[in-house]
Amino acid sequence: MGPSDKKFKSSAFESIHESAAALHEVGAIDDSTMREYDGSCLASCPSTPPAPQGYPSWLDYAVATMDTRSAALEYLFTANEGAWTREQMAQAVRDELAQLRCLAAGGAKR
Repeated sequence: MGPSDKKFKSSAFESIHESAAALHEVGAIDDSTMREYDGSCLASCPSTPPAPQGYPSWLDYAVATMDTRSAALEYLFTANEGAWTREQMAQAVRDELAQLRCLAAGGAKR
């Protein structure tokens, strides 16, 4: 999301956020503090329907119900034929989601 794509709660919050962003850019405030300014100044995301029962989020639902057939077919007639099972592909997606969550939480980068 570019700077012009951000939606602010008001013009006053936009000014406050711009000042904080400038301080963040020169290292005067850290990432954690900048995220606090984001939370305080940026307008909330539109509401979404609740995730299906048994799933903590829509992303978890999408990962769990992902169809790997087309990916498996892509490898069917290549040098990689049979190299990965559909379950291995699904596990790779679950692993990537876990890595993204770790990065989003400020964890180690890969």
